[in-house]
Amino acid sequence: MAGKTSSVHCITARACRSVIAALILCTSAAAQTLPLHEYTVDDGLPQSETLGAYQDSRGYLWIPTRNGLARFDGHSFTNYYRKDGLPSIEVTGITEDSNGVIWASSTVGMARFNGTKFHPYPAPDSLSLKQIRLGCSLPEPGKFILNSRGKEQREKMILFDNGRYTELEDIYSVLRDRKFEAMDSTYSEAKIFLSPIT
Repeated sequence: MAGKTSSVHCITARACRSVIAALILCTSAAAQTLPLHEYTVDDGLPQSETLGAYQDSRGYLWIPTRNGLARFDGHSFTNYYRKDGLPSIEVTGITEDSNGVIWASSTVGMARFNGTKFHPYPAPDSLSLKQIRLGCSLPEPGKFILNSRGKEQREKMILFDNGRYTELEDIYSVLRDRKFEAMDSTYSEAKIFLSPIT
């Protein structure tokens, strides 16, 4: 079974809440000290600033950064870069589809992990996409909704289907002239938030 998917913003909010809760518990439970290890580039991270974390169904911890992607097995890091198939070194998200396949989103497109390296699926120039972010996973393997900005700085929602990119506005006219963002919850329930027509 695939792990849960979270957007970078949700992971950051959860991480902040978790740190606060841990601080409260640590100060109130002084009799118990939990081990904490801070990992840095000296330990093998590709960069010290991370953009979230994702634990897959095999137990690996995936850490996207602005300088590649790290996979942590509990002991050491394996790093992936453009030479390993990522379409960009700035990785904006990581998820696992319903078949257990790992996918990375980068600022310029998606990439599928084959167990040793990534296969890139850069977004076509015709869509004029910038800053692609993983929005939510769909129940079908290799199918995701991506959030992005277009050339005109307007938010776009993109359907990614195993290498094919389609603007959702082209499929669902209700999305035209609205601000929106896709957020992930579960495989069976993707949420799309729409603002009033502007």
